[in-house]
Amino acid sequence: MNDSAGQDKRRFDFGDIVRIDGYEDEWYRVEGYTELNYYSLEGMYQESYYDLARIPDGLYLDGYDDNMTLICTAEEAWEALEKRKEKTGKKR
Repeated sequence: MNDSAGQDKRRFDFGDIVRIDGYEDEWYRVEGYTELNYYSLEGMYQESYYDLARIPDGLYLDGYDDNMTLICTAEEAWEALEKRKEKTGKKR
């Protein structure tokens, strides 16, 4: 994780490649994230959502921890994308 403030909360980081429930054939790159803090008398609740770009066309989508699955980290992305391109025969 890139910043220590949310390090223990976020499951995904910038550049990670993920799959979204309901869109299993499509891959998305994590472009950013938003963290929301809700405060009440009962305490504090934190929610995060991720800004995603579909590979290869960049179509925007929001993702949440409970509907995202990690395909590979940012460090592994180039190799994973090359393997997928070879496997499908498509330009990605």
